[in-house]
Amino acid sequence: MKRPLDKASHEQPQSKLPRTNTTPSDNIPIEATSKTPPTTTATATKMGLTFYYHPQSTACATAAALAELNLPNVERKLTKLGAEGTRTTEYLTKVNPNGTVPTLVLEDGTSIWESAAIAIYLGETYGVERGLYPAAGTSQRAEAIKWIVWANTVLSAAASKLEEPATAEKGKTGVNAALKIIDDSLSKKSPYLLGEKYTLVDAHVYEFVVWVSMCSIDIKPYTHMNKWFATLGERPALKSVE
Repeated sequence: MKRPLDKASHEQPQSKLPRTNTTPSDNIPIEATSKTPPTTTATATKMGLTFYYHPQSTACATAAALAELNLPNVERKLTKLGAEGTRTTEYLTKVNPNGTVPTLVLEDGTSIWESAAIAIYLGETYGVERGLYPAAGTSQRAEAIKWIVWANTVLSAAASKLEEPATAEKGKTGVNAALKIIDDSLSKKSPYLLGEKYTLVDAHVYEFVVWVSMCSIDIKPYTHMNKWFATLGERPALKSVE
């Protein structure tokens, strides 16, 4: 499972807590696809996408969406953080000027950063035809965007306070308030966040709940959310996320 987010950035790696697939699951360090991280460029794979990521980060939300979509021709580039990776001139000028992960480079070379923006793009572009994202113009599409953005703002902002002793209590209060929102929603609309059908929205929010579950936050009291969490934890695509 995963991981508290690094205080430096909501889109950067989280602290190194182990991830397992047997308890409530943006972490364990994963093995690089090669001994030396690949050179970062903004050139997308021919007729495909390029995904820049780092373990123990909100890139896990993007990894979850890609795993569920099972898209062909996605090149994954394990990217170091800081001076040797995300802060290099090449990365900042050609991939992501924020110096963060995740970043998704499209077929035409366009770079999309921020995991929420990437989730919405993937849902709209690939998810609808696969039954994993609501159709445009529907109330469910609006709800999908609402939950994705909410996870990256309200839940993430509260959770980011957990690692600093001075703000930990405030963070815990904020996280628990956010988890209650999920729980209350699932008590009225279940088994998934948008109702009867599993979507990429569930995968995205799930990865953020994974994070807080590894930050000494007890999610067991949230009965409806806990059931949802356990169900998602059995999905092969989500089990594959590292």
